[in-house]
This record gives sequence, C-alpha cells and structure tokens, in this order.
Amino acid sequence: MTEKPKARKDFLFLITVLLLISSPLALSESAPDKASADQLRGIQKYIKQSWHSLTRSSTQLAKAAPDPKFKPMANGRWPVYVSRRENIKNIEQTLRAEMSPEDFAAIEIRQLPGNVAEIQEHGLLYLPYPYVVPGGRFNEMYGWDSYFTQVGLARDGEMELARNMTDNFLYQIEHYGKILNANRTYYLSRSQPPFLTQMILNVYRKQRNVAGCAQLSRPSRNTTASGSKNHTSQSRQGFHVIMIWVTVRRRRCYRVNATTKDETITISSKTTTARMMSKTTI
Repeated sequence: MTEKPKARKDFLFLITVLLLISSPLALSESAPDKASADQLRGIQKYIKQSWHSLTRSSTQLAKAAPDPKFKPMANGRWPVYVSRRENIKNIEQTLRAEMSPEDFAAIEIRQLPGNVAEIQEHGLLYLPYPYVVPGGRFNEMYGWDSYFTQVGLARDGEMELARNMTDNFLYQIEHYGKILNANRTYYLSRSQPPFLTQMILNVYRKQRNVAGCAQLSRPSRNTTASGSKNHTSQSRQGFHVIMIWVTVRRRRCYRVNATTKDETITISSKTTTARMMSKTTI
C-alpha cells in the first residue's frame, strides 16, 4: 500500500470517528440528566435560606465589625464608626437596646472624624438597615455586588431586604458622600460603579401599585436635626453616575411618578429626590 492511499484511509477513519462523536445520539447519551422537581425545590430552598444566613444587621455588629486585615484595639474591641451627621448618643442607645450586653461590649462606637486621614484604627461604617453580603466570609455591604444581589432578592420576592439594600445606598450618599466600595473606613475614598437607579426601579416594578408613600415610607433612624444646605455638593462628589441626580434630605418616603416611553421617573422624598432617565420600559 502506497503512502497516499494509506493517508487517505486514515483521514476517512478520523472523520468517521468525529461524526459518530458529534452525532445527536452520542450527544443525547452523554448529556447530563435534568434536575428533578425535588432537586429544584432543594436548590430554591437553599437560595431562600441563604438570603437570611448572609444578612448582616446592626444587631450583628459584634460579628460584622471584626476585620481579618487588622487586629482589635488594645482594649480588645472593634471600632464601629458613625457619620458626623448622626447623633452618636442616639445610635448608641438604639444599639444597646438591640444587641446583647456581651455583643455590645465587643465593639466601640466612634464618631467619624472630619478628616478621614486622622483615622488611626480602621473599622466598620454604621448602616441603619440590614443588608446581604456577597459570601459567608464577608461582613460588608459591597457596592458592585449589592446590585446583583438585589436583583435576586426582588426576583425571589424578598422585597423588604431589597428595599433595605436600596435605602442603605441612599444613606451612604447622605452620610458618607458616595456609594462606597464597601462600608469600611478605608473605603471612604473609593466607590464602585453603582446601580442605584436600577435598584430603585427594581423595588418600584414589584410594587407599582403603591399609592404615594404608604408602603415605602420609613423614617431615617437616629437622624440629626442638621440641615442639608451644604450637603448636596458633598453628596454628589465622587458619585459617578450620569443617569441619576440625588439630593439627600432627612426622612425617607418615596413618591413615584412614571411614564413608560423613554421613561422619566421622578422619585421624590424628604430623604431623597432622584430624577432618572432610562430607555427601559417599566
């Protein structure tokens, strides 16, 4: 047998093998089985439970405050910083009522200094509402991750947590000047691409039957009586989103007006006035 016919025979054999491997019969035999109804229910149950096992709140500050990047302070406590616009005594009183004495003794409430460069011992930044962390080893509310988490919360009907995540971002703008990379003091100079517009819309789309402010109204906890004359420019600094303009006030109460073509949505509140332009349809 000459070299040429042998090479041709080998080539045809290879093509035959490849055709057999890629045939629908072969693919159907090697394809994994679909999840059964019981397996799907198990996955859904796991997801539902995970929303809450991954939730952090002010009652869990003793768990959330420790940071593996640092050691506790000399007294063994972990610092938790409160915005200068908050009444620290009111917040401390609230936390004492919500936390066990043992847990409260594990943290130290501090007022955030006017110049963040003065911070010697970095710590957690106080947020008033519960939030979902991106994984079990995290204790911070991350800017980028939280949007995608909130999409899942809204899809799964966890609207209270979805609102909490949104309200915490509004609180960050009001009290820390931007949507932070995460709520630690060393992130005060860093932001992540926020999706606050869409997060507000995610809540609205699920509750479009809300009239006025009835269901989404909630007072900002422990707010001070200080005005916001100079705060608007401070809030907008570092908030790099063209689609949304936010001015923060003192109380939280949404009122939604919407049109659906080249949608213009105005969400006004004593805490927040947001004007959003979007090409998506509600």
